[in-house]
Amino acid sequence: MALGGVLSVWVGNSVYHLSLPEIQAVLTNPSAEHTPMLMALNTISQVCTFLLPSVFFWRMFGGADVLPFKKAAWVFLVLPVFWMVSASPLIDLLAAFNQAIIPAGSWLEQIALPMEQQAGQLTLLFLSADNTAGILATYLAIALVPAVCEEVAFRGVLQPLLSHGMRNAHAGIWITAIAFSAIHLQLYGFIPRVLLGAGLGYLVWWSGSLWPALIAHFANNALGVFIYHANGGHLEMELPWWGQAAALVVFGGLTGVMWKRKTSELRDS
Repeated sequence: MALGGVLSVWVGNSVYHLSLPEIQAVLTNPSAEHTPMLMALNTISQVCTFLLPSVFFWRMFGGADVLPFKKAAWVFLVLPVFWMVSASPLIDLLAAFNQAIIPAGSWLEQIALPMEQQAGQLTLLFLSADNTAGILATYLAIALVPAVCEEVAFRGVLQPLLSHGMRNAHAGIWITAIAFSAIHLQLYGFIPRVLLGAGLGYLVWWSGSLWPALIAHFANNALGVFIYHANGGHLEMELPWWGQAAALVVFGGLTGVMWKRKTSELRDS
């Protein structure tokens, strides 16, 4: 993280010609004119905070279970995309519940709401690109980079270490999911992000490979970018009740298929 901070200051100063106080001001109050720099600094932060330490750990101490970039069955390379898309109604429902349990006007709201608003403002700036190059940069900054960096760190290193140390795959998955959600420092999305992290963790456990979680994470983030541009600049897309019900049925069915495949492997072994 310290290395990321140093590199961010160097990029802000050398590439965008801003002084340290100006860089701090941009980070505190992001604006559209500084969106390219903010995307660059976000990428630096992701790489230095999650990717580099994980690769370093793997090179120094890792074994076969750390960073399991193994070949996965086609089921786990295709189904996770549809699985993640069909989970959208459930994630939206949990997000609404998460928001409802934070009392209005409470000390908790006073702490969490400014961070939530700042994160939301930054996300909207990233999404505001209106040309092909800008939109591709948005997919890179919001979908691809976080998917690779966060999955390598959490499902690639932390989850296998916890699962083996505790001798319980489920405990490793859920503790990693909680840590994954907590590190985003967004209390209003804490519960749905825990569910998302657990789902990604189970994809790794079911398949024995990191690829399905990486693909699903990318699909989840890329879906948000796609919805924003396809829905006239709105992140929420309203589905009729029957559409939400159908999505949940698909989600449950796909979960059953992948869980059954893992259960069959455990039984055979």
